[in-house]
Amino acid sequence: MRTKEESVYWSPRSALRSGKAYHKGPHLRYQMVKGDASASDEELTLADRLLRLELALRSQFWRERADKPWHTYTEAELDAVHFEFFSYVVGKLEVEPVDNLLSRFGEVAPTPGYAHSAYRTWCLIKAIGVRETEASMRRSTWHKHKRIMLDAGLTWADLHAQKLTRPKRTLDVSKPVCSWDELRQAAAEEIASLENA
Repeated sequence: MRTKEESVYWSPRSALRSGKAYHKGPHLRYQMVKGDASASDEELTLADRLLRLELALRSQFWRERADKPWHTYTEAELDAVHFEFFSYVVGKLEVEPVDNLLSRFGEVAPTPGYAHSAYRTWCLIKAIGVRETEASMRRSTWHKHKRIMLDAGLTWADLHAQKLTRPKRTLDVSKPVCSWDELRQAAAEEIASLENA
């Protein structure tokens, strides 16, 4: 496994198969800037709740592991291959519910890049603590990111809290969403489950 920017890769040079995971919201925004996609504000908010899992089946897979020629596989059979791979490499993945923190950073940061950098700093604070995070970067960078976090509504208490207390949810890779309507339904169900927790 390796990471690059906001993506995680499994076996990227394999002749058999490789996987890739990334946060769809920032990727969709990047596609929009390039003119390769369009999305409404609602769709961008929904995309911020998506983890995209891509599987590439390479030549060795089709030669040595496939039950039949590639062009005869059904969508359901390909979904099963996808699930088998990601259930193995991801397993039971527990994630914290996504809030709108990145969006809030985007509202107060001078550029989207600053918002994403401040968000990564926030994630680092949650992982190793505020003092260690501050010591790990240039003083000017720390102050810029801290200003964005505070302007977005976080407090010093939030920055110094050792552990987030939000409940974790299990990511189920067997339930992909395939349309905006399915994503809206999944988001509504998640919100309802959090309200009832």
